[in-house]
This record gives sequence, C-alpha cells and structure tokens, in this order.
Amino acid sequence: MTNIAINRGLIFLENDLSRDRMAVESEKIKRYYPQFNFKASKGSIKAVEGYLKTADENYYRVRIEIPSNYPYNMPLIKLLERTIEPDCPHRYSSGNLCVMKPEQWTSNYSLAYLMKDQNYSLEFDRISYLLNPEIFSDKRITVVGLGSGGTPACDHLVMNGIRIWELYDPDTLEPENLVKHPRMRKDLGRLKVDIQKEWIEDRNPDVEVKTFAEDVMQSPNFIESVRRSDLVLSCSDKKSVREFVSDQCVAAKVPFVTASVFRTGIGGEVFGYIPTLTGCYKCLQLFSELNQLDLSDEVLGLTEDEESRIYGLDEKEFRASGLSIDIQMIALIQVRMALSILLRESTQSMPTLKSNWIVYGNRPAPGIFRSHFEAKQMLLKPQKVCYCTNVNHQMED
Repeated sequence: MTNIAINRGLIFLENDLSRDRMAVESEKIKRYYPQFNFKASKGSIKAVEGYLKTADENYYRVRIEIPSNYPYNMPLIKLLERTIEPDCPHRYSSGNLCVMKPEQWTSNYSLAYLMKDQNYSLEFDRISYLLNPEIFSDKRITVVGLGSGGTPACDHLVMNGIRIWELYDPDTLEPENLVKHPRMRKDLGRLKVDIQKEWIEDRNPDVEVKTFAEDVMQSPNFIESVRRSDLVLSCSDKKSVREFVSDQCVAAKVPFVTASVFRTGIGGEVFGYIPTLTGCYKCLQLFSELNQLDLSDEVLGLTEDEESRIYGLDEKEFRASGLSIDIQMIALIQVRMALSILLRESTQSMPTLKSNWIVYGNRPAPGIFRSHFEAKQMLLKPQKVCYCTNVNHQMED
C-alpha cells in the first residue's frame, strides 16, 4: 500500500482564502506543475492543460476543465491527443479520468491537488515497523551546508519521512567535488541547493523545499528559518559557521545537530543540542578545553600537503578531509542523532540515544583511536560558565 501524505501546499489554507481564488490556483500550478498552462476564454479561465507523467513512465496530455460553479463542484480531467486502454479502471465511459470520487471533493482542494495522485510519494511499508513517517509530517528541518556530508545526511532523512526542508549553501558543484560528493556530473556548475531540491522532490513528490543560495552568516533569512524549524542540521566544515549556527539555535530554543570530520578522515564528532536538556556547541568547546580533549587540526597535526597549502599558499580554510566513506560514516551518525532528537517525545519503539556527543574513529590513529570503528559517547549537560545556561533559566522563569 502506498502512503500518501497530503502536501499542505496543494490545499487552500486560511491565508489563501482571503485572496483571489484563481490567482492562488495559478501560483500552486506554477509551483508544483510548471508544465501546465491556464487556458482563458473571454477574460475568464476555463481550463488548465499540460502533460502528466505516470508511474509506468508514460506521458499524457490532459485538460482540466473548470466548471462554472467551481470550486464547489469538482473539475473534469480529460485526455488530449493520446488514449489509454478502453477498459482502464480509472476512466469513465465518457472519456473523463477518475482521480477521485466526486463526493470526496471539497472546495478546500486546488486544481493542483487533482494531479497529486499521479505522483507517488515514498512507500514506507518496509520500514513502518521501525519508524512511522507520519510522526514527521509537519516537522521542518533546516540544513546548513550541502557538501559531501550534508547532502547524504539530508538524503537519509528524506528516506525516513522528513518532508519540509529549508536548504542553505552558497556554492555550486565543481569538478573537484565529484570524488566525494554523491551528486552527478550533469549537475556541475549548478547551485548545490537546487541540485538537492531536485533530488528531494524526485524521491518524494509530497514535499516542501525552500532554497537559499546564501552564506548563513550573511543571510537575511537564516534567523527566521531557524525560528520556524524543529531541528537544524549544521553540516559546514568551518568552525566559525558551527559556532554561529549554535548561537542562533540557542537564542531561538531550537535543537540542532552538528557534525565535523577530523583531518584526513581519521574520524569525526557529532554533537546534538536540546534546549534545557543538553549543552550547546560552546559548552562542548569549554568542556574540551577544561578537560584537555582538544581535537583541533592544530593538535592532531597537519599533513605536508595541508602545511604547504595553508602556510605556503595562504589557503587558510584548506583541510584534507578524507575519503567519501570517511565523511559519510560521520554523516550517518548525524542522521541517527537527528532522528533520536525528533523522536524523543514520541511513543515510537525505536530506542533513542542516551548521549549527545559521539566521537567516532574511522581507523586507528596514534594517541586518538586504538582501532577501526571506535566510538566514544557521553551526555554533555549545560556548562555553568556558558551563556546557554542563562537562556535556560529564562525559559524556566
């Protein structure tokens, strides 16, 4: 059985009802089905025409005829130019297509809603015994950074039912990214946010995706994105960005999960913040310094290539980050922690994590990791000397 969650963008909500009906209809069609065009006669819109692609990879040109008493009566959908089998169960003898029963139609549905059943959402039956995606139907995730770690992290959350997204990354996909980044050669030169939006919408058509090709530290939109989110994924390889994202999430009282890969991919760390319950990213830094747990590049040591490029060519941000598998191992742990945070108040049977800080070793490294796949976990509480403690007290008051 196919699980189809209704995309709220396909129905008329309170804000839509105060506007001109056909103006809103036009916006919804352009957003979800840009291959369709309105057909007008004597100044009024009579129909919408375009192509629909079905599950069997066939294209059909259809016409949605708008009745005079629309939206109280359901529009009719007719095939144009091409026919399908005469005994097709989804076609009336009159030739009209049956996408829903007339008694199921309500005036809250849009013209775009009629076409939704032609685009199948993900079938979650094979994982529903572990995870009910309906839990995430209204959860909004903001992603900062769609590189070789952020992109697979986003992919896996999509496949686990997250459907409302806000994506931030100012960069385009370049040839040198292909050795680590999971996207395709045909996408070279395109913005990473646009590539990811396309991937998400292909994997699950019942989604809402906003894209921002912006540096979050300079973005006029990011703070509002954080405030309306249920969780933020911080996937930048820059420490300054991770600190900034943490500060904004603490101020907005929104959970976040940040992930970073140690130089050359020997391992990495994943850290999650839950307001009032755990420490923030600055708490992590303070705790690490006080307990001599510094795993910065300077402490871990730089490779000859890094030293040459950083100190010889003045490429201050260059880091040898490791293989694609090294990066994605850390990304998968980030996804697991994100799911754990989102599920913490549900009755789902999947166990949630007891820790919010995981240091993971991909391979042995002298003085750091003794063996392959070594993991260290702990629950880091808010540190008294960190400003997030004051924020927590304000919440309690």
